[in-house]
Amino acid sequence: MTATQNQTTATPRTDLAELVEAGRQALAAGDLDAACMAFTTVTEVYPDEAVGHNNLGAFWMGVGDYPQAEAAFAAATALLPGNGNCHFNLAMARFRQDLYADAAEAFAAAHAAAPQDAETLNNLGACRFHCGEVDAAREAIEAALRLQPNYPAAILNLSDLELAAGRVDKAAAICQAYLEHHKDGAVTRQLLTIFDAVESGAAAMPATAAAEAAAE
Repeated sequence: MTATQNQTTATPRTDLAELVEAGRQALAAGDLDAACMAFTTVTEVYPDEAVGHNNLGAFWMGVGDYPQAEAAFAAATALLPGNGNCHFNLAMARFRQDLYADAAEAFAAAHAAAPQDAETLNNLGACRFHCGEVDAAREAIEAALRLQPNYPAAILNLSDLELAAGRVDKAAAICQAYLEHHKDGAVTRQLLTIFDAVESGAAAMPATAAAEAAAE
């Protein structure tokens, strides 16, 4: 994502854009060292520009260094506290570290900034589930489905909630209803997992997921 509001600096913004573009080109070419240097330079030259911290965070997410990503996204969020995308990215960095309570806090802030975003609500529900807050998880996921009824990730998460509650038939019905009108490999695999659980008599393990950020 690209930050939509930025504080100004004394240096022309064309220079900022050029530095960001240099980092993106290095990343596209597979030169991770050069990309990291370019994005880091942006944050050093333009410390008050959220877009620089956000791009650095996206870089660290891409290479799987989630603590570094969290720090960069936290800096972007501090500069743009009302920007839902910054909060979303911070939440994803925390989610990837299994910091579910902290991730839920950031997803809640993202939802407050963008209340019509189904992905944010679904991810908030996933975090609530991992925190053991089943009722709050269901509320968030069902709200996501009201906004986007055919959202596969929310369908999967809702079926996970039913599995966790021991309502296997209802979990299967949720998947089957979706698959009657849509083809989706993940939902099909979920349904097969449910059927396997029924045959074996074992409780299926929930695989609650959050949708990944598309940060730039």
